[in-house]
Amino acid sequence: MFPSTMMEEELNLWDFLERAAALFGKKEVVSRLHTGEVHRITYAEVYRRARRLMGGLRALGVGEGDRVATLGFNHFRHLEAYFAVPGMGAVLHTANPRLSPKEIAYILNHAEDKVLLFDPNLLPLVEAIRPELKTVQHFVVMDEQAPEGYLAYEEVLGEEQDPVRVPERAACGMAYTTGTTGLPKGVVYSHRALVLHSLAASLFDGTALSERDVVLPVVPMFHVNAWCLPYAATLVGAKQVLPGPRLDPASLVELFDGEGVTFTAGVPTVWLALADHLEATGHRLRTLKRLMVGGSAAPRSLIARFEAMGVEVRQGYGLTETSPVVVQNFVKSYLEDLPEEEKLTLKAKTGLPIPLVRLRVADEEGRPVPQDGKTLGEIQLKGPWITGGYYRNEEASGRA
Repeated sequence: MFPSTMMEEELNLWDFLERAAALFGKKEVVSRLHTGEVHRITYAEVYRRARRLMGGLRALGVGEGDRVATLGFNHFRHLEAYFAVPGMGAVLHTANPRLSPKEIAYILNHAEDKVLLFDPNLLPLVEAIRPELKTVQHFVVMDEQAPEGYLAYEEVLGEEQDPVRVPERAACGMAYTTGTTGLPKGVVYSHRALVLHSLAASLFDGTALSERDVVLPVVPMFHVNAWCLPYAATLVGAKQVLPGPRLDPASLVELFDGEGVTFTAGVPTVWLALADHLEATGHRLRTLKRLMVGGSAAPRSLIARFEAMGVEVRQGYGLTETSPVVVQNFVKSYLEDLPEEEKLTLKAKTGLPIPLVRLRVADEEGRPVPQDGKTLGEIQLKGPWITGGYYRNEEASGRA
């Protein structure tokens, strides 16, 4: 091998927040909390508070490689944990509060989480599963106050700590998939994987995010890193609007227009309800330019309804195992002159593999099938943010 002269710099998610604080420190992160209150904070403040969260977690005994779980919706404290936990060399496990209590207890035990951060409105859920949790030592309510027997997030914040520069292939996050048979299966993400994923998914033919955008992820932060949008938005220095648990059309419209949202992403059911609301009221969103659909295929009619309102709709495809985005839809430049109906048909398709992802369709013997638009097969994926197996599950890893 002929050596290069390039620096050997390890990729790390913390660098996203450090850059945002230094270059876009006055940009806001706006949150609608579970109470309905709208909270505002800047990237500079998020950076300082994330450093304090690292100090507080370290005082609770969290070290490199320890797992810290969250049960929470989209808000500024969850965003601070998104950076503080991997920033200190620990592993952020975003657990889905919409799973059954039995499933949640299973995945927290399987991940061997040491600390659980959770939203105050999820206290009844945590109280129900707490007796079943074998490894969680500290229960932290993501709020200013906490009931007896729990810690309050604001009281946990300690002295500011410097980040830990772990190797880029070290674990930074975890999520469990319920999209397979049997018990939920754990996927462990690395700093390298999520940094590269955030960069690739943000390219112009993907989300096309920039510092000028205002990003509102409807997709929950407990669902596959919120499709990495909190990381990608921080990477480019975009203002973020985090909607909390209230995702009804009227609440979303208030945030879209009030905060000047230009980009959003979520599942089709949310957008169908929003389209119905907009058509029923005659309201038109003032600033929204792009809408990303994932989780399931967007109906052709849904794309047409939003584009009639001046909102570009793009689809994405992925899995928990793929961090998640591996495919995004856009119309190639040489097809722009097609009739609108034909372009709409193209937009209703899943899309094309994003850079650095290799995708093929194979038969039962693992051989690529003809690319004729007719032959069926199994999708096979390979890339730097695609898992090679499941956490502590050799049998499932072997099958995959």
